[in-house]
Amino acid sequence: MQSIDVSDLPEPYVRAVKAVVETFSRELAERPAPRKEPAERVKLSLCDGEVVDDLSREEIHIAHPSQSPTGIQNDPVAGANIDSSRVEELRALARQGGSVADMVHSLRSSLGPAEDSIIKILIYFKYAFNLTLREARAIEGADCMGNEALSDDELDSALRPLIMERLPAP
Repeated sequence: MQSIDVSDLPEPYVRAVKAVVETFSRELAERPAPRKEPAERVKLSLCDGEVVDDLSREEIHIAHPSQSPTGIQNDPVAGANIDSSRVEELRALARQGGSVADMVHSLRSSLGPAEDSIIKILIYFKYAFNLTLREARAIEGADCMGNEALSDDELDSALRPLIMERLPAP
């Protein structure tokens, strides 16, 4: 297509078509050269498993954090280490029938003021109960975090079934 016939269009439409064509021409001229195929294809390893949930970019980067022999996992999103003994304490509380608010209070008191942050709490719940960050985020608006969007009972109704469903066997 070499030309566009705009002779029967009103002047404002002609100017609009001209602007669009000029924009496309500029963008095509500025477009970088197409990428070349790599000389060798890289074969990626595959893992057995199943799709559990959609992941965000952040969750992909923390899906398999490195774990040290001490039981502490490095988590780049939380910006610190996740202590496996605290994860086990959360799981034990869930098995004993503790509410989500009880778990949050226990975790906050063990973290202390220097480490007490919503992202750290969400990451602990993610590791302890295999929750997505989106699912765990309900904690942020709850009474137990000093907010009023959700009562502790509403938080329990929203998260406790997921926690119990995904709670790993002892």
